[in-house]
Amino acid sequence: MDKTPSSSPEKPERDFADRDIAIGKILLFGFYTALFTAVVLIGLRLLYKSYDRSANQADEQISAFVREARVLPPSPQLLVNEPATWAQELARQENLINHYAWVDKSAGTVKIPVARAIDLLAERGLPAREANAK
Repeated sequence: MDKTPSSSPEKPERDFADRDIAIGKILLFGFYTALFTAVVLIGLRLLYKSYDRSANQADEQISAFVREARVLPPSPQLLVNEPATWAQELARQENLINHYAWVDKSAGTVKIPVARAIDLLAERGLPAREANAK
């Protein structure tokens, strides 16, 4: 016995397989992607050529004197004996801060030891500007 009611006929199932993939839209997306990529690559190439041209013009404008004056910095030197190097540097710095020396003999400017400068500041006080009396 068939138990399907006669009042409601069976509806056939719809097949959506043809609607799953829209080939036209995928091809259109691929075309636009390729077009955008080509436009960007061409634009970048033109921009690079423009920058390269302006850099070459700037190089041509540099005088020969400046081109010849370009000197490479000295090559790095290895620190062979670190304790001796530190001792030399310490002696050099102590000599700078603990001895008198002329800075500008014609102007009468003298460099004094730091300890003496501290003593002089303690005796005389810090220099201050005069107040504007109105």
